[in-house]
Amino acid sequence: MAKLQDRAKDRAQDMRPYIERAFKDERVRDDVKSAVATAREIYEQLMGGRQLTAAAARVATDKEVQ
Repeated sequence: MAKLQDRAKDRAQDMRPYIERAFKDERVRDDVKSAVATAREIYEQLMGGRQLTAAAARVATDKEVQ
């Protein structure tokens, strides 16, 4: 378990410069907000009130979604 925690801490340290830039750089922050908003829209379109298995089936069979 300690090894997992050590790896998680190492990964967090690796991400630190990117996270700091996202907090300080307005353009990066706006880009991240836009990406999250777009991901939410896509998620809503895919799920559309369906169960996860139905959405997965749509992704697998719908050429437009692919």
